Amino acid sequence: MQLTPRQESPRGDAQGPRLKLDRILAVADGSPGPTGWAFDVRVEGNIVFSLRNRNYDDDARSNMYLPLTGERTNSVISVPQGGSARVAVHGRRSFGSDTATGEGVVDDNAGTLEITVKNARTADDGSFVFYFSVAR
Repeated sequence: MQLTPRQESPRGDAQGPRLKLDRILAVADGSPGPTGWAFDVRVEGNIVFSLRNRNYDDDARSNMYLPLTGERTNSVISVPQGGSARVAVHGRRSFGSDTATGEGVVDDNAGTLEITVKNARTADDGSFVFYFSVAR
């Protein structure tokens, strides 16, 4: 079967790359002790997965977090061939009105993506680094 320029291969762009959250580094959780945060991961403005409320602690001995068992932390995303897509992370602290946001760009190649997510007012009120892998 020959493909015309308007058709897509079943294994090519129709599937797209898979964005997977590998880990989260809590740089500043926003309070003296562990603090609850929930996060949405968006691609081009659409939520592709959400992380439920979880306590994060910025203590250097235990500030690296892996996704929770059973939590959806990956998604096939749409990236135009030769193009890119905007990935954004939006976080909400479990008390008060603090939020944290960050953005990055993923292209249609495999690799990694690191997004710094922080409170716009002051990074001490919430600052994280999200590490993603991108696979074809």
